[in-house]
Amino acid sequence: MEDQGKDSAEEGSRTPALPVGKSTPPIEFGTRKLEPLTALTLPLTKYEKSRIIGARALQISLGAPILVQIPPEAADPISMAEFELKANVLPITIRRKLPGGRFENIPLAKLLTEWV
Repeated sequence: MEDQGKDSAEEGSRTPALPVGKSTPPIEFGTRKLEPLTALTLPLTKYEKSRIIGARALQISLGAPILVQIPPEAADPISMAEFELKANVLPITIRRKLPGGRFENIPLAKLLTEWV
């Protein structure tokens, strides 16, 4: 009996990631249909932006190739990473946590269309 309860608890803890664009169906509230809030509807946060710039600046300082033409005044890795972020050339995927322990993987390009 204890083994069955343990297995079901383990299965419940593993929640799959949602593909981009997939969401729960609309919720009916009286006569209105409310669209559920997904992680894709939220813009790029300042924390995500700083994490991306910091990670990319570390890569550049360790010798990674620069993906865009950088102006001469941007000599340090942080400003180079900012130029790459604004140019929307970074192949990065953001994983956002949804209610219920599920995740949504969002390409950075989709979030930057709203942010830049």
